[in-house]
Amino acid sequence: MLNRLRALRDRLRGPDPSWSSAVAAHRPPPDEPRPEPPPTPTHPRCYPADLDAVRALMAPAGRPRIVNHWATWCHPCVDELPRLVQLANRLGAAADLVGISWDRFENPAAPEQVAAEVADFAGRHGVPYESAVFTGDPDQLFDGLGLTFRFIPQTVVLAADGIVVKHIQGVVTEADVESLVDLFRPAPSEASGR
Repeated sequence: MLNRLRALRDRLRGPDPSWSSAVAAHRPPPDEPRPEPPPTPTHPRCYPADLDAVRALMAPAGRPRIVNHWATWCHPCVDELPRLVQLANRLGAAADLVGISWDRFENPAAPEQVAAEVADFAGRHGVPYESAVFTGDPDQLFDGLGLTFRFIPQTVVLAADGIVVKHIQGVVTEADVESLVDLFRPAPSEASGR
C-alpha cells in the first residue's frame, strides 16, 4: 500500500523530483491580474452561552431588545429568517435584535463547534445580528427564563427597562415586522430632534 502511495505521489509530481520548480513555472507573472477570491459571507458573532449569559441577554439593556429563539434544524425558524433580517435592517439603531439558538438540543457536538456551525448558517442567510447558542438542557432554559411556550420559533420583545412588551409564539409574520417597526419608530418630536 505504501508503495502505491509513493508511486501515485511520484506520478503527480512528474519525473522531476524538484516538482516545486515546475509549479513555480506555472504561476502567473506578477503584473498579470489575479482573479478575486469569492466573497466570504459575513458571519454574525455566535458564541456558546450558559443560562447566566442567556439571562444577561434578557436583562434590561437601556435599549429595546428583540430576542428570537431559533435553531438551524427548525424549518419554520429558517422560513422566518428573511423577515427577521428585514426587521433588523429596518430597525437600525432603534432596537437590538439577538438570537438564542437551541441547536445543541439536537446537536451534541462541542459548544464551540455548534456555535461555528450556527454562525456559518446565519452568515449564509444574511443574518446581521449575533446569536447565543444555549449550552444547557431544554428544561434548564425553560425554567430559568420562565418560558411556558416550549417551542420554536418564538420571539420576545423587551422594552429598554427589560419588561416584556410582546411575545410572538410561532413564526414572525410580515404584519409582526410592521407592528414592531411602528412600535420602535421614534415619536415625531424625537425624530425632529426637539
